[in-house]
Amino acid sequence: MTTAQTPRLPVRILKQAGDVASRLREWWRRRSELSTLDRCELERIANDLGMTGSDLKELATRGPHAADQLHERMRLLGITPADAEQIAHGLMWDMERTCARCGQKGVCARDLARRPDDPSWGGYCPNATAITAVKSAMHQLRTP
Repeated sequence: MTTAQTPRLPVRILKQAGDVASRLREWWRRRSELSTLDRCELERIANDLGMTGSDLKELATRGPHAADQLHERMRLLGITPADAEQIAHGLMWDMERTCARCGQKGVCARDLARRPDDPSWGGYCPNATAITAVKSAMHQLRTP
């Protein structure tokens, strides 16, 4: 078989494979960083954040973009992280942590991509009550 006849994988598939490998390397790096900490130091840091060491490790493995869907949902609803903090100090951090640990990431991603205005997200989003409360409170604060 000549080079011209050699089957070639589409560039898209090769890029996706590279992206997966890159994410796996990044996940492993984040996981390893926390593993190098002394157990007492890990627990102290986690305690400062209001969680356990194992919770902190689990959250870190999810990566820096684990709460991007929350930020996108809030943007679509016209509310900001500052709005959430104005309503209750620490609320944004709590919502980000909840989003990062959510088991409905696939459903949420599809809804945000295909039907961003569909209110069905309120039925599966663990942050729905908090997001709705922030939106309502901000509406009341902005209405004369």
